[in-house]
Amino acid sequence: MTHGEFQHAALWLIGPDMPGLLRMAVKFVAERGGNIDKDIADKFGEKVVVFMSITAKPDDIKRMEHDKDELKQISGCGVVFQPMKEPTVPPGYQEDLYGVDLVTDDAPGLIAELTDLIAEFGMLIVGHTGERRILPGPRPK
Repeated sequence: MTHGEFQHAALWLIGPDMPGLLRMAVKFVAERGGNIDKDIADKFGEKVVVFMSITAKPDDIKRMEHDKDELKQISGCGVVFQPMKEPTVPPGYQEDLYGVDLVTDDAPGLIAELTDLIAEFGMLIVGHTGERRILPGPRPK
């Protein structure tokens, strides 16, 4: 498909966690012709947040937007569906994407300092997930 033949959208579900919630959201997108480019699901206390970046034909995006209340009803979650005019990553950045994982001791202001450094180099952050991880093995010296 060329850029004119597909459209991008974002889908969020926020609410109580339940078995099969992610499957419900994935089926909602797939049954309406969508492709999930990126998804994130995480639990925060008693709530779960599911995010999906979707690519589909414009008519399929319209159908997902029209049917979002159906997903809200069956999932029991708040549902936000946002069609986008442009992809998440602007043109010109597609070929130059690099992924980075950083593992270090946590410290207040760490992400703020890293984003300042990235901005100094004129780089674009297209996604960020910060989390505390428990790593197996001895602590590096």
